[in-house]
Parts: sequence; structure tokens; C-alpha cells
Amino acid sequence: MDHYFDILSAFILTAVGFTLAPGPDMLYVLTQSVTSGWRKGFTTATGLVTGLIIHTLSVAFGLGYVLERFPAVFVIIKGIGALYLTYLAYLLWRQKQSKDVNTIEKKEFKKDFTTGFIMNLTNPKVSLFFLGFFPAFRFHDTWSITYQFLLLGLLFMLQALLIFFIVAFFSERFGRSFVTPKKQLYWNKIQALLLLFIVVILLLS
Repeated sequence: MDHYFDILSAFILTAVGFTLAPGPDMLYVLTQSVTSGWRKGFTTATGLVTGLIIHTLSVAFGLGYVLERFPAVFVIIKGIGALYLTYLAYLLWRQKQSKDVNTIEKKEFKKDFTTGFIMNLTNPKVSLFFLGFFPAFRFHDTWSITYQFLLLGLLFMLQALLIFFIVAFFSERFGRSFVTPKKQLYWNKIQALLLLFIVVILLLS
């Protein structure tokens, strides 16, 4: 039992390290929270983590091997994601009216969730990362590989959600000191450029 606990503890610590590492997802959640409040940032993060469900199922049931063997599928998925994120960047750049954090409509939260979900889902590298990462932390001798991968995926998602929440919450508190309604439109353009930066990373990865 101690052996299993040690392996799972090592997995969680490693997962936390990967989640905290600076990257497009973390940067976008942080920026969303600073400019529009922790709820928008955390909604985006929830979408990102929901995308991990698909990647976990993909690896657990062997679909990750399809991405390895058929690079064309890889390229198509990335292309769809790049087009969607470019469209969102265009909308942000063209936005003429800033919105107060307290009056953000529900449909905007739905858009933020969708953005996070598609950002994660259309990055096939995540499935390939899990494909290489999970086998190193097989923790049980008798449980099936599928069951173990599903549990590892759940642990990864839970720690990611917690970390994103903490980042979103404290980023908003930090942002209150220098993000004003008058400056919001400039921050929208910064977010648009950040989305385009994420598109470039997605296409080059």
C-alpha cells in the first residue's frame, strides 16, 4: 500500500510542477483574471480542464496511438483550433466597449468556457504527453491499465483545477490596482495578441 501511495504522491507533485510551469494556458488564465475578474479566468480554466477529460479518455482507451500513427489527424485538429482562436482574437481586437467585471453576462462565461475547452482539446500534444507521462506512474499490479490511466487523469485534472482557481483569485486582486475601465480596451488588445501568440505556439508545436 505504501508503494502505491508513494507513486501517486510522486505523480501529483510532478503534475503540479507541469501545471505551474509558464505556458499559454496559464498565461491566458492569468490575463483573463487580471483584466476581467477571477470568475472569467476560472471559467476559462474550467474549460481547459474539461478538455483534459477527452485527452484522458483518448489515452486510456488507446486513441492516443492513432495520433501517433496518423500525423494528418494531428494537423487537422490543430488547424481547427488555430482558426477558432484567431477568430476570438479578432473579436477582442475589434471590441469597442469595455465591460465592468460585475456586469459580465452569462453568455460571456459560456464563451470563456468554450475558449478554454477548444484551446485544450485542439492541442493533440496533450494526448501525446499523457501517453508518455502516465505509463511511468503505473501504481497497481493487478488493476487494468485503463482504470489506472483514468484515475491518473482524474488526479491531474483536480490538481490543475485547484491551481488555476488559486491563480485566478489572486490575479484579480493584483489586477484591481492598475486595470481600470478606461484601460480595459487596451487590455482587450493585449489579450487578442496573446491569443495569436497561442495560435503560433499551437501551429509550431
